Amino acid sequence: MLCFIGDSQLLPQSHGSQGCCAYHRSTLTRHYKEQGTERHSSFTEGAAVFGGQSNLVQAIDNIFTVYNPDIIAVHTTCLSETIGDDIPQIIGQGQRGRENSSG
Repeated sequence: MLCFIGDSQLLPQSHGSQGCCAYHRSTLTRHYKEQGTERHSSFTEGAAVFGGQSNLVQAIDNIFTVYNPDIIAVHTTCLSETIGDDIPQIIGQGQRGRENSSG
């Protein structure tokens, strides 16, 4: 996540629970004295058991709707790695969903 912060047209997306992103966000907020724009997939118990595909697809849609960045940098957390989410496939589905809804 830290590698992706600083470019105004790039938005970091943690694919995992809120807690996986909270430490980094709070540290950066305290250091720079301003709120960061990092996002997370909001994993719950259900996503931890059944996979976080719908969470990431929804996050991609929300990010483009609200922030409209040029690039979303998706990085995984240990939870999404452990359950084995297929990130390239999920991102592809999110892209196709946006293309189908826009025209």
